[in-house]
Amino acid sequence: AFCNIFKREPIVLTTHGVTANYQGWKGAIEDVYHRSICKWMLNSVDKVVALSSEEVALLERLGVNGDKITLIPNGIDLNRINLEANAQEFKRIYQLDNRNIVLFVGLLISRKGIEYLIESPGLSCRVLIAGHVRDDPQGHSGNKRALQRQVKDLGLENKVLFLGTLTGKELEYAYLAADLFVLPSLAEGLPITLLEAMAYGKSVIATDIPGNSDVIQDGENGILFEVGNAAQLAGKIDYLLKSPYVRRKLGENARFS
Repeated sequence: AFCNIFKREPIVLTTHGVTANYQGWKGAIEDVYHRSICKWMLNSVDKVVALSSEEVALLERLGVNGDKITLIPNGIDLNRINLEANAQEFKRIYQLDNRNIVLFVGLLISRKGIEYLIESPGLSCRVLIAGHVRDDPQGHSGNKRALQRQVKDLGLENKVLFLGTLTGKELEYAYLAADLFVLPSLAEGLPITLLEAMAYGKSVIATDIPGNSDVIQDGENGILFEVGNAAQLAGKIDYLLKSPYVRRKLGENARFS
């Protein structure tokens, strides 16, 4: 948008979660940003691509001209998803034995709400955290050091495993090895990792927020839970791990929804 001050070229901007739903002073700063710089930037481009219907409504509330907004959800090519791959070697390398596996894939940032997942694992499962690590300031609630400190404080070193960034076959094996996929985000656009997990036929649990709720019908092709409610998340994880039929049915519905 700033480049066009001097040289006018058509610009298309894609949003990936307009708001992070912060509270307190962070929320106040976010509100000022949305009403000023964000609003100006969105209206200065030629087209704005929204990933979900809720995001379209939010953009309009921010004052974006509705004629500029186009809804184009993210998608996954099912032909590139290999359900026949063998994940046993992946399990052996990471010593996952026969316990249930709960997987998270995504950036290690506070907006992803990973700390709520760490608070909730049951005694019978392993939690795998796979994702890119940002160089956030020390003490930032979402960075790897803060999450590792939380794991240590809770005595969960044998249950929570940080895998780092996985790509290609390793990421495929992680999805296939998992019994559940959990996305505890505070805000999203339309997360690719959620769509990937559903494409692999995984039973998914995600926060009831715009983006997630665009693709998940609670109880039909996945499970939704209240943002930041670790106790509720723990109950839903426990329920699905003890209900293989429900877990399988949700996964089948997720793949073809």
